[in-house]
Amino acid sequence: MSETDLVRVILGALKMKGAWAWRANSGALVIGTGKARRFVKQGEPGTPDILGVLTQEHCLVHPRVGVLFGLEVKTAKGKQSESQRAWQVKAEKHGVLYAVVRSVSDALGAVGLAPRKDQGTVVRIEAAGRGRERDVRS
Repeated sequence: MSETDLVRVILGALKMKGAWAWRANSGALVIGTGKARRFVKQGEPGTPDILGVLTQEHCLVHPRVGVLFGLEVKTAKGKQSESQRAWQVKAEKHGVLYAVVRSVSDALGAVGLAPRKDQGTVVRIEAAGRGRERDVRS
């Protein structure tokens, strides 16, 4: 599964569990052409793929209200960049819950929303907009 598909699946699972989470884009976006062409910066370098907020009612492991979390999604062989590691250090210094995750179960476990061991989370996704749906079990 690609990193993009994994981000989509994790977002679906987080939302099913009641977390407020979104895809956080970072980098630069080119707008216009010719003399009207300009670069618009999106986010801070190293920002994780997913940002979200947990409240006390959703998360018993981290029983504070309004816990910000960042999840950097990687495939099995993926590694954090230097800017991603720097973002992690800064975030953790400021009390942000941060994790590098490689699966739905990693993500749910990192934010304290993992199902019990005898349960799995099934998320239905449409594979990269190609009309092929499949179930993914954590």
